[in-house]
Amino acid sequence: MEPSPAALSSLIRRLWGWARRHWIVTTLGVAAAVGLGIWLIFFFFAVQTLFIDEEVDEALPTFGAPTAPAEAPGPVPATEPAAPAPGPAPADEAPAAPAAPAPVPAEGSAPAPAPPAAEATDPPGETAAEAPAPPLAETAPAAPPAEGPMVAGPGASGMPGDEITAERADAMNEAMASGAMPREVIMNEERPMPVAPQIVTLVSGEFSSRSHRTSGRALVLNDGSPQRFLRFENFRTDNGPDVNVYLSSAPHDAPARDFASDFVDLGDMKGNVGAQNYEIPPEVDLDHYSTVVVWCVRFSVAFGVAPLA
Repeated sequence: MEPSPAALSSLIRRLWGWARRHWIVTTLGVAAAVGLGIWLIFFFFAVQTLFIDEEVDEALPTFGAPTAPAEAPGPVPATEPAAPAPGPAPADEAPAAPAAPAPVPAEGSAPAPAPPAAEATDPPGETAAEAPAPPLAETAPAAPPAEGPMVAGPGASGMPGDEITAERADAMNEAMASGAMPREVIMNEERPMPVAPQIVTLVSGEFSSRSHRTSGRALVLNDGSPQRFLRFENFRTDNGPDVNVYLSSAPHDAPARDFASDFVDLGDMKGNVGAQNYEIPPEVDLDHYSTVVVWCVRFSVAFGVAPLA
């Protein structure tokens, strides 16, 4: 039995009278209700995200540098000869001995005549310091390697079949004598530059809409190393709260609840528009987890999916 309009009007008047008498409690209750409504609308349901696009534009992922191969030991640099130890000074550079003091003449005697100056033994115009040093002994050039004739007989391995016959030895001797086959060819080529690894697409798939309109392409990129990246290109979907990127074992046309039963979470969706990258753990088997799912964790809703093939 529905209440009559008069009964409803009487109830409203009684509630209004109670609210006026207890205005403090009424004010607190109204404030709590308004706050709860704001939290539900803007924080839980996040209605504002439906009107805000989070655009990203990431470049291709950067893979870790591959392990560099061990470098072969290079040639040992020649050691410089040690500087000779300083020897004794030459005889002509020895300091002159101090001259003996002249004898003092006795009182009343004539002074003794000065001794005659010694004649210089050096040729005129040259001093002892300017005398040329004796020439150094020249180093004898290294002897060229012996270029004797080839000897017929066993080869370097000493095993049957590696011996050199007399006819072959004569032919090789003639070739070496004519210069057509030098005994030594010394090469010094530069080390080739390493080739940068190429990024390839292992698997890919197009996005299709589920609970929200979704479009774009999903690719798995690799450069030959164990590292792999899931990349979105020309991607667009609706924005929403608590949206993650999953790799699921369920097929792309499975019920939505199946996507969250066996999955790998690659993290929060970076943006609902634009190119973006997500690293895939090395242990993930893409033959098993072959469906990309844009998944709203809060409401268990699939925005869009892409099968990888």
